[in-house]
Amino acid sequence: MSYEDGFNRRGGSRDGRGGGGGSGDAGKIFVGGLNRETTDDELKNYFASFGVVTECVVKRDPNTGASRGFGFVSFSDPVAVDHVLAESAHVLRGKNIDPKRAKARTGNEECTKVFVGGLDPNLDEMEIREYFNRFGKIETLELPFDREKNQRRGFCFISFESSDAVETLCMNAKHNIGGKEFDLETTREWQRVASCRKG
Repeated sequence: MSYEDGFNRRGGSRDGRGGGGGSGDAGKIFVGGLNRETTDDELKNYFASFGVVTECVVKRDPNTGASRGFGFVSFSDPVAVDHVLAESAHVLRGKNIDPKRAKARTGNEECTKVFVGGLDPNLDEMEIREYFNRFGKIETLELPFDREKNQRRGFCFISFESSDAVETLCMNAKHNIGGKEFDLETTREWQRVASCRKG
């Protein structure tokens, strides 16, 4: 892919302001590995060198206000995302950060629910809540119970207040609680797979 297309990589204003609105998920990136002291403005100013930033936020714990170590940045021109990803390394506040292209949302409604499989039935509910609260505020946690075996099943469903939490979860390739990896899918993906298995 050529990046010599006349787009001035450093042409965006340094404060990230510019004309026009965002172009949706096509111009959006997820940024992981942030220094916990990084502010919205610092994140915005860093990525403004790649293009006009229309929206920038460091995700924080709603209760403590502490940074969760990741954020989202939206550009007015999706080409800016290509330039960001073309860089071999990104360093902000002395720490390597990990920008990735945000996954495009499908359907008319935002996805706020995930299916989590491969869980240890004996895993404490508080451990599950503690892990997933790092990504966003949990609205409901469903832990199905197997009455025949008299124990919890090895999966659960989690609904979040915001779809950003689901998007962030899906950006991470691996998840584990207590040293054990588990499977994670959006409920849309899970329903599609379950439907195919039944077929």
